[in-house]
Amino acid sequence: MNRLLPALTAALAAALLALGPGAGPARADDPGTPAAPGPQQSAPAAPSSAPAAQPAGGTPAQPQQPGSAQTFGIQPATDGQPDTRGAFTYSATPGATLKDQVAVANYSDQPLTLQLYAADAFNTDTGGYDVLAAGKPSSQAGSWLRTGTDQLTLPAHSQQVFPFTLAVPADASPGDHPAGIVVALRRDTKDAKGNTVTVDQRVGARVNLRVSGDLRADLRVEDVRTVYHPSVNPIDSGHTTISYTVRNAGNVRLAGRQAVRVTNAFGTLATSAGSPDLQELLPGNTVRYHLEVSGAYPTLWSTAGITVDPLAVAGDRDPKLSSSTEKHRFASIPWALLAVLVPALALAEFAPRRRRPAPGGGGVGAAPGADPDAAPGAGAGVAPAAGAAPAAVVTGGAALALLLLALTAAGLAGGPRAVADAPAASPAASAPAASAPAAPVVAVPGLPGTLAFDYPTGHDDDPVDLLTSGPCPHPTVDYLTVRITGAGFPAEGAPLNGTAAASIYHVAANGGYVLPLATTLRTVATGHGVTELHGPYTLTASCRGRVNPASVLDFTGVLNFDTPTTWQTASVAPDGVIHAANAEPAPGPAAALRSAPVAARPAPASGTPTAAWVAMGLGALLLGWIGLPHLRGRRRGAGAAAAAGTEADA
Repeated sequence: MNRLLPALTAALAAALLALGPGAGPARADDPGTPAAPGPQQSAPAAPSSAPAAQPAGGTPAQPQQPGSAQTFGIQPATDGQPDTRGAFTYSATPGATLKDQVAVANYSDQPLTLQLYAADAFNTDTGGYDVLAAGKPSSQAGSWLRTGTDQLTLPAHSQQVFPFTLAVPADASPGDHPAGIVVALRRDTKDAKGNTVTVDQRVGARVNLRVSGDLRADLRVEDVRTVYHPSVNPIDSGHTTISYTVRNAGNVRLAGRQAVRVTNAFGTLATSAGSPDLQELLPGNTVRYHLEVSGAYPTLWSTAGITVDPLAVAGDRDPKLSSSTEKHRFASIPWALLAVLVPALALAEFAPRRRRPAPGGGGVGAAPGADPDAAPGAGAGVAPAAGAAPAAVVTGGAALALLLLALTAAGLAGGPRAVADAPAASPAASAPAASAPAAPVVAVPGLPGTLAFDYPTGHDDDPVDLLTSGPCPHPTVDYLTVRITGAGFPAEGAPLNGTAAASIYHVAANGGYVLPLATTLRTVATGHGVTELHGPYTLTASCRGRVNPASVLDFTGVLNFDTPTTWQTASVAPDGVIHAANAEPAPGPAAALRSAPVAARPAPASGTPTAAWVAMGLGALLLGWIGLPHLRGRRRGAGAAAAAGTEADA
């Protein structure tokens, strides 16, 4: 028992080491739940109702007539008539004064008394577009806009156009100042218990004001936090919860696409397929994300990488920003595997053993009960060396541990199949792909043997996901590797991914594999002395044997670098095959943007976790605990044998 605790602790350490918006009016419809503006409407997505115990001030709501619907809307207007603009969009200099018109309509069968006001816009916790509620003070464009009236009464089935003025202060800062013009209806109603509550219906039109000057585009990833959740299956990868914040640190509105990945100590890569694209992040605003990633087996520690590629919102030019990437190391310990190994080592330690009698061959000095069939003189009269049995016990336990580790490694070779994780809302997403039914094959552009990319354009430091046009000839035993060839690279190509079993990659709907590249094109180019990428480059994914490097099937795709940092391709995967795709913002004329200077940022919370250092130290102690008694026992045995030989000669 005195050795049990060190044995279990050291076994744990050894196991860890071995695992190495469209034009048109915005409307609010009632009864029940008022309609909120959709993604393509011109109104900000403000909360459509806000129940409160008491009215928050303003005009008392009119009692709703039974069976009547209260529907109203707002949209830009010109010359006294509604127009087709989807939002109020302006470019102005400090000190300028802008005049425009807004139309408010009552579509219901009864007169309505509405509030009309302007307020600053902001992003909600989930990234939605909202404006401040009535009564909350605005400090930007919402406070610069005057509608001339804050209350209006409209007859049934009528509309009215109201002028407003937007006065930009002389000291207004450059950049975007988003706001909204809101029309609201307050009314009293009864809840299920008969209590009187006030419902605030709101609908509005967006105001996008850009003040001329030094425009800065700067999108950052901050406050990355990771939590590893182990599986009860010893050979399953478990999953990792990754939380992070995206901040718009510039002064212009930005969109973006994201990639969230986890890499373990052996380089196995898992990508989250539920990374939502940024639709519109306002200056100074943040949005928090929580994503699940599975498919990278725990190896003491792993690294989470979050990459955000900034994009222009509709109507702006591409900011040409480099991707923002943050990496975060975290502990990932295979507790289920250890729960199997530790009891096995304990059994090996205390299992009964039968000792062989000392050989004597019946010769001179043979011990009583010696085996008469033993070779004569083989260690005659020599008792078992002290420490030999403990050494055998330890060696047996270590051998069992190594055997279990080998079996586990063999299981891992065909183990975790789900490399690309699905959104957390889907419980089946975290299950290994091997247990799911085969996905139906759908048409993908190109013949078998082609590669498709997740986006038609990108930067040299963007994360890239590839889609093969089909599976390898022998999916259960083939391995995959990806390389790039072109100007500046060796003729045989430069590796983009390590050689990995095809079975670990996510199988897409077309039957092909989703291959997330382990590194960016810029990193690979720099590592091979390529200072500038230009012209066409061919990416090849090859199916091959585990040992035999000969390719049995190649999938190829071409990227063309029209500038040293940007590429385009004609081979793009259909929407939703690699991951859920969102509409790309259309570029348009706008003031030129410049990338914000890269400021010194605090180092990410990374480095080898303390638990990993402790485990490695315990592993070193294990080696000493196993090796030293064994060496001492052999030395004592050799000395005793030499002494016995001397006596026999005498």
